[in-house]
Amino acid sequence: ENLRTFAEQAMEATLEDEFYPDTISKELCPGYHGTSRHAVRRLVDSAILMGYKPSPILMDGLTAIYDFYPKVATPLGGIPHFGDTGVSNKDMLSKTFLDIIDLIDNPVYRWFATQQQEGHPPNFTSTHLPWAGFYVMRSGWDQNAMHLCLDAGPLGKGHWHEDLLNFECYAYGEPLVSEVGVYSYVTDAWSAYFRSTHAHNTVIVDGM
Repeated sequence: ENLRTFAEQAMEATLEDEFYPDTISKELCPGYHGTSRHAVRRLVDSAILMGYKPSPILMDGLTAIYDFYPKVATPLGGIPHFGDTGVSNKDMLSKTFLDIIDLIDNPVYRWFATQQQEGHPPNFTSTHLPWAGFYVMRSGWDQNAMHLCLDAGPLGKGHWHEDLLNFECYAYGEPLVSEVGVYSYVTDAWSAYFRSTHAHNTVIVDGM
């Protein structure tokens, strides 16, 4: 019992230490936000499996982690490919939220999970994450919406690229300005290029 209490308190402290108040993991990498999400979800699932009710702090923290995704969601149901984010497939967020609506039945989560068949879209369009420095402008929630996400924040704790003021842009169901994401974790010339400013949608002056 003491060990269980310690584990729960440790994860509650981790939620405060590893996530910014605007819901994103401090790595500031949308793809690796999912890795952090899985860590918290596994603890919650383990508690339920063993017959314990997860603490309200853990459940609120898990909800906040999922709340990140609607803020940055692209019209095609993916996420921005900033930093070491792998290329997200179309409707990637549908699978992400389908995994949580049995535990947190939020109408916005259900809207993403069911590919807009149930629930309702978020009650905002454009928004920003002040701690992460992500600024999102969108004309609506349909697949043909115009959408731009700008990364004007600090470098994250890890998996970051030299991409300050980088952005992605979508319109009419297509990505107009794409981001490269991660190439490989092998140390070679291509990996170095993908992490450099030259591979991103940024301004370069005199090669810098």
